[in-house]
Amino acid sequence: MRSLLGRPPLRLWLGKIHPVELHDDRLRVAAPSPIARDWLAKHAAEPVAGALQEAAGRTVAVEFILPQLEIPLEDPAEP
Repeated sequence: MRSLLGRPPLRLWLGKIHPVELHDDRLRVAAPSPIARDWLAKHAAEPVAGALQEAAGRTVAVEFILPQLEIPLEDPAEP
């Protein structure tokens, strides 16, 4: 990841994202705009997933989403 973060475009895009949900082996990450989401999906999903696999010791898929379109992967239990 360090070598990827050294590239200005990727550093710019990754600096504006935040994790939303980790469920099973899928990490959902909010992107600031549709353009950013699409760019990140094309250029960053695999490198980020690779870094996560190295850090966590397991395969983790990465999905970039828009915050206003967040849909929980699992409905919370009602009280």
